Amino acid sequence: MEIRQLDFTEHVTALVEDRVDVAFVRPSPDDERLVADVLTTEQRIVVVHERSPLADARTSGVGVADLAELPLFSVPGHTPHSFTEYLYFDDRAQRRSSEFAVTPQEVLTGVVTGRSAGSGLRSFARYYAWPGAVFVPVLDARWESSYLAVRAGDDNPEVRIFRALAVALAKDIGPGINSRPLDSG
Repeated sequence: MEIRQLDFTEHVTALVEDRVDVAFVRPSPDDERLVADVLTTEQRIVVVHERSPLADARTSGVGVADLAELPLFSVPGHTPHSFTEYLYFDDRAQRRSSEFAVTPQEVLTGVVTGRSAGSGLRSFARYYAWPGAVFVPVLDARWESSYLAVRAGDDNPEVRIFRALAVALAKDIGPGINSRPLDSG
């Protein structure tokens, strides 16, 4: 197995161009050449600098309307529309930072330097807890899912096995994700 990190703009193209056999993505790819299995469905969060006025809401949460002045990072114009809708809460969070990010690490760099904020799923806090970053639940945002995507009709036995294992593991650990506290740096 070889692991490759994909950025936000290339989940679909990496699969379609046969650069990867499986991809963990969000939201579900809008492409008939791919199929995707739901792995988890989670509460949405924003990640802000620890000195942000929204940081105090790490336990109580905020609404999408509270994000109006939050400078969410920008993504390149070639980013799939479904991802930008997800990222910007169906375009209800409209302010954009001058900072661009296409990876979780770039999002967090913008956050901890105080130049931008990011959004994601609740599990983002678990896997990307950085000092200076605070994770705040967005209470009125639609919950979103993460997916395992593969090429439609791929009959590679290794892909089928990986897919089955990922779905089985997600069923086992997925339900606990939303009950864990949001650990903030």
